[in-house]
Amino acid sequence: MTGPHPLEPLGRDELARAVTVLREGGHLPQRTDIIDLSLHEPPRDAVLGWAAGAGAPPRQAFAVTFQRGEGLTHETVISLASGQVVSRRLIEGVQPAISEEEFEACGDAALADPEFRAGLARRA
Repeated sequence: MTGPHPLEPLGRDELARAVTVLREGGHLPQRTDIIDLSLHEPPRDAVLGWAAGAGAPPRQAFAVTFQRGEGLTHETVISLASGQVVSRRLIEGVQPAISEEEFEACGDAALADPEFRAGLARRA
């Protein structure tokens, strides 16, 4: 068993490579957020084979992206070895998890509301 464990989270270089593949492949048009970028876990048999001394399975990234203007959510699997998109599919009728930008906008909207601020003042 050499190298990182097959279930080790993606490292900085792997994350950067995945973003580059998405960007260069045209999968990050304007107003597209990366909601999740993580390890695409290899099959169980590949992990068990690695534990028994076989070579490490190829590392892949899994990305969830959301095009805000169009309301489109995609799931994409990226081969980190080849720098190619392995699969990409549109997930219709869903809104992925809230993004950091959306979360901050919610707080800003609440703090800009006079009624909300008055309520905070009453509690102080």
